[in-house]
Amino acid sequence: MINAILGNLNVLGIFTTITDCESVLGAELTEVLRDVYKAIQIAVPILVILLCSVDILKAVTAQKEEAMSAAISRSIKRVIIGLAIFFVPILIDAILDLAGLASGSCHIGG
Repeated sequence: MINAILGNLNVLGIFTTITDCESVLGAELTEVLRDVYKAIQIAVPILVILLCSVDILKAVTAQKEEAMSAAISRSIKRVIIGLAIFFVPILIDAILDLAGLASGSCHIGG
């Protein structure tokens, strides 16, 4: 059903099939985006660990139940956001592949 809808939109010229990202973004920009995303993939886990550790350490030293539950809540949110950063390119590739469009995130995240 999705392919039929997208096929109708292709007739209207809304979507076009793109075989490679480098023809759209350029080879240099694609490489820069890959490098930036790799740096983000390294920095995010480090930041999540550091920030969670600092929050929990503050809560433990404060010896308050409310501070501990707030620190744990913030830590869980940070871990979820960190995981989302890793999985967004995979999800984009999967969705666009199922729809038969383009090459997704141009394998920038992979």
